[in-house]
Amino acid sequence: MKLKSILLGGCLSLAAMAGGVSAAAAQGVRQYDVVRYEWTDYPHVIVYRYEAPNLQRLYLIADPTHQLVQVPIEGPGGTFVGKVRNVETGVDGRPQRVEVALNRVVSVWVSPAHFRFDPDARVLFTDMTHDQLWTMPGATVESGLL
Repeated sequence: MKLKSILLGGCLSLAAMAGGVSAAAAQGVRQYDVVRYEWTDYPHVIVYRYEAPNLQRLYLIADPTHQLVQVPIEGPGGTFVGKVRNVETGVDGRPQRVEVALNRVVSVWVSPAHFRFDPDARVLFTDMTHDQLWTMPGATVESGLL
């Protein structure tokens, strides 16, 4: 029963990082989370080159905390990897880190150096895959009703 309550909360992967659960169990929970909480509103795929001249680095955006809210993120090959949940900025207004929502519950913080922004299409592009983002340390689980 204890395992079930952790599983339903989507926190088993966090418990695995703390050393309390095997890697196989954590992988099973990842698959559960993907099926249970995966996004259902995928944006239209946009083919891009990560270093294209029309894509902006995040430090060039005037107000990243408002301009990037809920912007979809595409990984290599145009695959949808998540959405921007939050942007933390420094005292100079430049983004320090970006919270990427991998599904409706789990998110990770990523350096803004991994992103490029297309202001015309309102899409953020990254050089990281969904699996690379998922295995990053420090995953956070959104609180609230599931």
